[in-house]
Amino acid sequence: MLGTCLENVKTQVPLVHNITNYVTVNDVANVLLACGGSPIMSDDIEEVEEITSICGGLNINIGTLNQRTIPAMFAAGKKAELDSRKAQFRKEKLMKVQEEAKRAMDEVVSECNNYDLEMDKEIQMKVMELRDLAKERTDNAIKAVIQALA
Repeated sequence: MLGTCLENVKTQVPLVHNITNYVTVNDVANVLLACGGSPIMSDDIEEVEEITSICGGLNINIGTLNQRTIPAMFAAGKKAELDSRKAQFRKEKLMKVQEEAKRAMDEVVSECNNYDLEMDKEIQMKVMELRDLAKERTDNAIKAVIQALA
């Protein structure tokens, strides 16, 4: 499980918004870089919502809270939750569209198969008509030769 998560981070290289204290800021950034992520550190209330909205993740360290960072943490958390709901909604809509597209494709394939069967039947009927016509002409030609020889 952890291996899969680390592999996903390495392939997707997500930008991760971090609101942390000044004691751990360097360590948090270095751990994210070592895992393959891309850290951004910001705790300014004026920019946390915008930053969170462009990031692939949010990390909040509540080890040493202060008056300035608490509102920023709440704002970023609310924005991340809202964006997560929007992403889930988009995912559900996409899955619905994919299901509708698959259903439509299945119908088209079914219609093509039915058309092929109808065409096969028409071709078989035409072949039988031509075979009957050829047999009739051959029989007439044989009769004509027999009459000519008689």
